[in-house]
Amino acid sequence: MGARPGEERTGAAGLPLSTNPPKAKAYRISMKAIQIKHTGGPEVMEYVDLPVPQPKSNEALVKITASGVNFIDVYYREGLFL
Repeated sequence: MGARPGEERTGAAGLPLSTNPPKAKAYRISMKAIQIKHTGGPEVMEYVDLPVPQPKSNEALVKITASGVNFIDVYYREGLFL
């Protein structure tokens, strides 16, 4: 059923239907990362730009907005846990 003139169209949940679909977002071509190429102290950590991975048809790309470091990560960097 269509909306009457001057009325807003609503969907099943009663929310307004948009006549303008959202535009596709522009994705970044690079991302920030901390790389550890060999064991050692905090000085071996490198802050680098890497290309954003392109997911295959059966994969998903997940945006990480925050992350943390656990003790096992520190042990791995120091070479205490392999």
